[in-house]
Amino acid sequence: MGKKYKYKLYLLLFSIILGLLFTEALIRIYISVLIEKRPKNSTKLMKYYKGTDKLRLLTPGFKGFYENKPVFINSKGLRDYEFSYKKPNNIYRIIVLGDSVTFGHGVEISQTYVKLLEKKLNFKFSNKFQIINTGIPGYNTKKEADYFEVELYKYNPDMVLVELLFNDAEIFDDPRRKNIKTQQFNLFHARRNIIFSRDFVIAGLFKKFLFHIGVLKDNVYSYNDYIRDTVKENSRSWIEFKESIKRLKDFSIKYNFKIIFVSFIGYRGHGRYQEVDKKMLKELKRYDIRIIDLRQDFKREKTDRVSPVDYHPGPKGHRIAAKGIYKKLLPLLKKEILN
Repeated sequence: MGKKYKYKLYLLLFSIILGLLFTEALIRIYISVLIEKRPKNSTKLMKYYKGTDKLRLLTPGFKGFYENKPVFINSKGLRDYEFSYKKPNNIYRIIVLGDSVTFGHGVEISQTYVKLLEKKLNFKFSNKFQIINTGIPGYNTKKEADYFEVELYKYNPDMVLVELLFNDAEIFDDPRRKNIKTQQFNLFHARRNIIFSRDFVIAGLFKKFLFHIGVLKDNVYSYNDYIRDTVKENSRSWIEFKESIKRLKDFSIKYNFKIIFVSFIGYRGHGRYQEVDKKMLKELKRYDIRIIDLRQDFKREKTDRVSPVDYHPGPKGHRIAAKGIYKKLLPLLKKEILN
């Protein structure tokens, strides 16, 4: 190879590297500005239920911001419009239990899958439905069952939908969480500023290369390991999850409503949690609980997320969920309404 061609090759490689560095810098600066501009989450959004330190609820009447979106909490502590406990005549009432996904982390209340589903059903059935959003950030299946027991049963629902995610057996005071470590190789080795602390273009590619050649090894106890441990037999987390499913099933019999779990497990393509997913779904089937599985719905359409640094579903993700739930609920609801 002549000097002329070598020079052109080196110039090409240098241009590629320079372009990547420039792209990396732009992404990091953009993300940093995006984060800094977001209003801070208010600490007044949550309160503890009647003086306990176990069950956190949303603060009635709260007005403020949460994840860059205006949030209003109604007089009964729900991120929804006002609903009386007494169900109006000729109304089919559904309440939806869930965590930050159901709450609508990073989206307007009207963009949540709960309100989109309500709109679809009322268009189809001439305003015969009330669908009430009871989602609270940070909740798991146990807390959802606790919340229903102390408060939500008062709404006298005809149906309860329960959001299901791979981390719904997680316990936030679990001592195993202290062992979680992240295997990281950041380009600039700095942790205090988002400009330097995340893997984006070059840093991410370089980290993958180092894993490939064995310089970095995935031999730490990661969050993924912890999630798998939450469904181990005889672990406190798995026992509580199973008990919570049974409690919700028992509530459905006691208060005479239909219960359906809505599996959001696949909305981010969580292939790494397949064993966890299968075990959770198997447990639901053991109690003969109906499941709406949205994996295929999310697989067919590429979903969005709230922001480049936040993996909660954005408006498009909620639209996909609402469409999938509507399609799978419709045959059942036609029988309910027509009968």
